[in-house]
Parts: sequence; C-alpha cells; structure tokens
Amino acid sequence: MECWASWVSDLLNEATVFPARDRVEFAKRLVFNYTIGNSDAHLKNSSLLYNEDWTSRSLAPLYDVTCIPLSTYSTRMPFDIGSHRELNEIDEHDIFKICLSADAPMDAFDAAVAEVVNGFESPRLLSCSEAVETMVSRILENSKPRLTVLKRYLESAE
Repeated sequence: MECWASWVSDLLNEATVFPARDRVEFAKRLVFNYTIGNSDAHLKNSSLLYNEDWTSRSLAPLYDVTCIPLSTYSTRMPFDIGSHRELNEIDEHDIFKICLSADAPMDAFDAAVAEVVNGFESPRLLSCSEAVETMVSRILENSKPRLTVLKRYLESAE
C-alpha cells in the first residue's frame, strides 16, 4: 500500500486546494472501506472534483461502496494495507501504516478512525424500510472483527 497511497498523497498535495484535509479524508476512506469489507475499493473509486469555474480541485465524495463479505466475492483488498491484503489478516499495525502512507497527521488520523468506529457502533438510521434495517444489521455484524482491530489501534495510539 505504501507505494500507491504515497502516490495519492503526493497527488493530493499538488492538485487540491486543501491537501492536508484531503489526505486525512483519503486515509479515513481507506479505514472505512476496510471496516465495511469493501474489497472492491480500487483506485478508480477515488477521484477529484473541479469547482464550478474549473480553477481548483478537491477530493470527490465517496462512491461505489459495498460490503463484499456478504457476497461470494473475494475479501482480498485490491492493494496492501500495511503488510496484508486479506481482510482477516489486517491488524492494528497495518492500520497505522495507512496514516504513514497517506502522510496524514497522527492526531487527525486517530480522530478519523474514532469517527469510523463511532459511526459503526452508533449508526444513525433515519426512517428506512425493514429490508434496509436488515441489511444494515448484517453489515454491522460482519464488520465487528474489523472494528475490534480499529479499537486495538486506537488503544495503542493513546
């Protein structure tokens, strides 16, 4: 991961109006995709948006997100996270390497990881159907082992 995440970090530094914010957001998205089990989160699922008069760019909103472990597809990430690609092999040391590779400030990265954990532990669902609630429950249940890894990371960061 270090190679391509460092490349993305360099690109954000050169191409966006708020590179520090975008590097942290990119790192947060890597953590989120790991947590949800989005092993289809390849690089083309990230892009830049131009402003209205085409004079500046920023990281585009997150898109094309899916919980792959609920399907029959591979749970092997399209890139290394730290030293691993398989979701169940990634540990808190690998999570730390996301911060390093994305050149994100440690305190901002830790806050982003905490935000992901809090979002999964206390999801805010507005009025939705029973089918949506069932799917959310399945995703949350599936994410528990990866949330445990993120919590161990946060404990080690204290």
